[in-house]
Amino acid sequence: MAKLINCFGLMMLILFSGFSQASERPQSKEEFFFEMNGETLSDGSQVYIRYDISLSYSNKLAYVKVTTWHAPAPCEGNYEIKEIDGEYNLYYLGGKDACMYPSPQFNIVNKGGEMYIKGMPLIYEPGGWLKLSRKSH
Repeated sequence: MAKLINCFGLMMLILFSGFSQASERPQSKEEFFFEMNGETLSDGSQVYIRYDISLSYSNKLAYVKVTTWHAPAPCEGNYEIKEIDGEYNLYYLGGKDACMYPSPQFNIVNKGGEMYIKGMPLIYEPGGWLKLSRKSH
């Protein structure tokens, strides 16, 4: 009887530790966006850029879509995701225009349950972490 109880206890420990680890992993696909404003133009309008980012962790692929007025749209296209030390690094694979920035172009990290991005193509916020908003469907 004691062996049966020990076996059951071991089984429960394995089962619950598996659930705990699974909940820490990201979903297989997530979508985010963020918006930023740039300089004020001579007509009084302001440069606007919106980035929509789709991450497919299982395929290790991402897509970055850039919507902008009055500014170039650098590095829109497909990316390979490489996870290094808990950070997702995005490497440009190609798109409608070339990307002149060195790889990885973007870095994404989970800090306290929130996702943040930084990268050289983010010309109005160079070097700083920007909070991503999760898209709701």
